[in-house]
Amino acid sequence: MWMTTGAILKASPHQMKVSMQNATHAPGQVRGFLECGAPESLLRAIFGELAAAGVAYCVMRNFDQLPHSVGTSDLDILVLPEHLELAEQAIRNALAGNAGCIVARVVARSRYLKTMGKSAGHWWGLAIDLVADVDFLGMVYTQASAIIKHAGEERGVMVANKFDAAVMGLVKELINNLKADTSYCDDARDAIITSGATQLRGLDGFDEPVRARFVACLQAKAADPVELEKIGLAMRADLRQRNRANLLKIACSEIYHRFMRVWHRPGSVVVVTGTDGSGKSTLLGRIIPVLERAFHKRVHQEHLRPNWLPAIGLALGTREALPHEPACDPHCVAPDGFWRSLLRLGYYYLDYTVGYYRKIFPLLVSRCHLVCFDRYFHDVMMDPRRMRIGLPLWMMRLVFALVPAPDLVLCLGGDPGAIYRRKPETSEAEVIRQVNSLRFYCESHHDVAVWIDTTVGPAESADMALEAIMDKLGKRN
Repeated sequence: MWMTTGAILKASPHQMKVSMQNATHAPGQVRGFLECGAPESLLRAIFGELAAAGVAYCVMRNFDQLPHSVGTSDLDILVLPEHLELAEQAIRNALAGNAGCIVARVVARSRYLKTMGKSAGHWWGLAIDLVADVDFLGMVYTQASAIIKHAGEERGVMVANKFDAAVMGLVKELINNLKADTSYCDDARDAIITSGATQLRGLDGFDEPVRARFVACLQAKAADPVELEKIGLAMRADLRQRNRANLLKIACSEIYHRFMRVWHRPGSVVVVTGTDGSGKSTLLGRIIPVLERAFHKRVHQEHLRPNWLPAIGLALGTREALPHEPACDPHCVAPDGFWRSLLRLGYYYLDYTVGYYRKIFPLLVSRCHLVCFDRYFHDVMMDPRRMRIGLPLWMMRLVFALVPAPDLVLCLGGDPGAIYRRKPETSEAEVIRQVNSLRFYCESHHDVAVWIDTTVGPAESADMALEAIMDKLGKRN
C-alpha cells in the first residue's frame, strides 16, 4: 500500500545527592529513571568477563555504588588500546547472559556502546564507554597505562585512583566543553589538597605552565568560569603544539572516523504511529525512560515531522505559536483544493527531506541519538484529511517514497471498537478504516514495521515495543 525508502552527564556523588533531593519534586521521573538502570547481575557479569578475558581496565568515575548500581550515570571504563577488542567482546558476552544486546555503537579510537535488555521482568538500559587512552580530537593527553597502573580493586571492580579520577573528570570537561560544573572543581580541589599537586597523572599530556595554571585556579576559593574557559583553550593549544608533527595524520584519522559515522550512522529513528486512541502517548511514556537510560539521555522526540520548518499557519502568520495539543476534532475542516493541497504537501516534503538532513541526521551521526517520532509521514497518508490534503493516494506515495525512511515503525492498533470507545474523535467507521490500513502496511513492510496491539494492556504493549526495538536495532550492531 505504501512505499518507504531507505556533554555526557557525569554524576558525581554530590550530583547524585542533589538528584535524590530533587526526587521530592519529581518522584515519578527520577524513580522511573533509576528503576531502568542496569541490574546488579549484569554489572557483575561485565566485570567478571573483563577479568576472565585478561583485560587491563579500570572504571574512571562514579564507581562508589559498583557493582550494585551505576546510579544515574553511564559506565566509563578505561582500557589499554590493545585490549579494546577483548573488552568489547567481554561486554557482549555479559549482555548475552543477561538477555541484553548493543542497540547502538560508535567506533573511533574508543568504543561507545548503548545497551538495553530485560532481566527479572524489568527493562533496563546502560551506556558503556570503552575508552582507550584519553584524547581530544585524536590527540592523546592521558595514557590509559598510566592510570590503570595505579588503579585499585573495590568490591571486585578495578577502579581508578580517586585522585586520578577527580583530575581526569575535570580535565575532560574543560578540554571538551570549556566549562565544568562546580562539583567537578570541588572534587579535583579536594584531591589536590589531599594528595598534593605532584601526582597530576591526568595532566601528563600538557606542559608545565598549563599544569601550574590548572592547580592555581583550583587552589582559589571558587574557580573562575572565565579562567576555566581560558585553561580549556590553553589545553587545546598545548595539545596542538605538542602534536604539530602528526597533525595531518591525526586529522586524517578523525575525518575517516567521522566519514564512517556518516556511512554507517550509529543513531536510529523509531516511529510510533497509529490512529487516535491507539495509545501512542501511553506507550511512549513507558518506553522512553528505558531508551533514555540506554542512550544516556540522548533521546530526541518530534511530532509528525522534523519540524525544521514551522507549522504552515505560523509561516503564513495566520496563527500564533501554541504548545502542541491533540486535536479534539481532526476532521472538522474540509481538505483544501488540489493546488493548495499540492503546495501543502510540497511544504511537508521539504521538511521531511531538507529538514531531516539539517536537523535529524546530525543527531544520528555526531551524537548517536535515538530519534523518536510520534506520528510520521505514514500518518499523513493514512489520514490526509487531518492535514487538510485532498490529493490522490498514488501522488502521496510517489512523494513520500523519496523521504528518508525510519529504521523501525511501531504500528499501534487492535480492536477498532475498543480504540473508538477510548477516543471517539472521528467515527467508528473511520477508526476501522485506519486500523485496517495500518495493519495492511505493517504486513506488507514486515522488514521495517512491527504491529503492536495496544488493547491488551499498557505493560504488555510496552514489552512488545521494547522487544521490537531491541531486536531491530540489535541486528544493526
